[in-house]
Amino acid sequence: MKRRTKHEIFMEILKSLSEGKKRGIQIMYQARLSYAQTKFYLNFLLRNNLVYQEEQYGIKVYGITQKGKELLENYKRIQKAIAEV
Repeated sequence: MKRRTKHEIFMEILKSLSEGKKRGIQIMYQARLSYAQTKFYLNFLLRNNLVYQEEQYGIKVYGITQKGKELLENYKRIQKAIAEV
């Protein structure tokens, strides 16, 4: 299996959250990350206003912000352009 870059992991998390709000454990399993890695990436995304955190029934859930959606769309456009070359 190819080692992923940080950028790829960030985009994988944003893509997952673009499908709907998720708990940290769901993000961890979908992105195939450890607990510590998940915390690191989510904290970075939170600090940069790409995702938000809220509580639902006493459980922390994460969602993607408009800024996060824009970044994800730009990333997809760049990936598509690179693939066409």
